[in-house]
Amino acid sequence: MIAIVVAYVIYGVWYPGVYASLSGGGALFGLIVGVDLVMGPLLMVIVYNDQKKKAERIVDVGVILAVQLFALFYGLHVLFDARPIATVFETDRFRVVAANEVLLSELTPDSLGGGRLQIDGPALLAVRASKDGTERIRSLELAVSGFDAAQRPAYWIPYAAASREQAWRRAKPIADLTQRWPGYASQIQLILAKAKQESTDVRYLPMQGRKSTWTVLLNRQGDLLGYVEHDGFL
Repeated sequence: MIAIVVAYVIYGVWYPGVYASLSGGGALFGLIVGVDLVMGPLLMVIVYNDQKKKAERIVDVGVILAVQLFALFYGLHVLFDARPIATVFETDRFRVVAANEVLLSELTPDSLGGGRLQIDGPALLAVRASKDGTERIRSLELAVSGFDAAQRPAYWIPYAAASREQAWRRAKPIADLTQRWPGYASQIQLILAKAKQESTDVRYLPMQGRKSTWTVLLNRQGDLLGYVEHDGFL
């Protein structure tokens, strides 16, 4: 029962859809379940002694349960901290940003989202351009430190008309992808059929996550139609 609830929270709330793979949520969940399933029986084998009194055996079981619960809650903490909070359009790609990748010093009540990070799946955002030379220099300094524009709340803007138009302009024709990688043609056709779109009205961009890079398909309005488990930079 606990595993079902945990699976729902992870796959249904924190890491919905493709994000379980892109952000590593599925692998982390598997590790948590594996550790808990192995830890309990293994510890029981180690501490079991039929010479022990009933009270001592109860204490042993209680300690083992406590260790299992600690491992479970620690794993959930790690998963929560690494959850994807935004999919951000950045120049020529979409980047999936995790909670622990955000420059928290820029997260204020005036930030997009009211200064709080998403807990129910990633928001769809874009980044603005630097306003002046001072911002550009600061951006370069932070990029060297590991914080790109997509990870900075001060640069987040809604994924609105201008960003959608830019995404469409920077995206590449689907034909380029299917010609170079014909093995993905059937999967792409399924996405097009489901979205009721012609291939000429759909392009693709890389979608970069923590653990891997996929390909996202978008229409002329910049809507994200579907995902292909293929490195969009290739």
